[in-house]
Amino acid sequence: LRQNVNATQVLLEAAQRSSSLERLVYASSSSVYGNAESYPTLESDRPQPVSPYGVTKLAAEHLCSLYASNFGVPTVSLRYFTVYGPGQRTDMAFTRFVRAAVLDEEITIFGDGEQVRDFTFIDDIVAANVLAAASDVPAGSVFNVAGGSNVTVNETLATLTRLAGHPLRVKYIDRVAGDVVRTGGSTEKIHAALGWQPRVDIEQGLAAHLAWGQATFGAGV
Repeated sequence: LRQNVNATQVLLEAAQRSSSLERLVYASSSSVYGNAESYPTLESDRPQPVSPYGVTKLAAEHLCSLYASNFGVPTVSLRYFTVYGPGQRTDMAFTRFVRAAVLDEEITIFGDGEQVRDFTFIDDIVAANVLAAASDVPAGSVFNVAGGSNVTVNETLATLTRLAGHPLRVKYIDRVAGDVVRTGGSTEKIHAALGWQPRVDIEQGLAAHLAWGQATFGAGV
């Protein structure tokens, strides 16, 4: 609540007082959808988050929308779908996977690994942010930013196994409450408004993430 909601409102209050702000781009999340009503999920579909994280991201997104409508703050909210890539935090899934592949450590998977994710490479996320910041779109706009992968965690591990050239040690444990079964976002709206579309597929992106992991963890950093 403090980091996702309160901090966002502090920024919005500062943005409201600014006479030179051109755009405020808010990093929202596909977590706002929870277990979505349909796939690929549209921005107009009903958000129904199933985790505290998703609830707070949606609340802050609503703050952006109301500051846009009430005060004219030029906000744009981007709903990121499962971002990965070189430089990702060490506690995040893909970095844990590549670290384990490099160091021959055990990978822990919550659930059966059949959960489907729309993984999005970091370069595509950056491109979406730059376009959103530089384009003249209506204040309060909301866009999905989705990579279009729609693969299971197990399929991702199989790809990583092939790229690493050796078997991975994987342990499955109970699923975590609030972990959705599937994500998958429509990108028609952002393509029409900003000309954005994902350019890096899951195999290319995972190869880049693994190469970074080999350089980072293989060097003992």
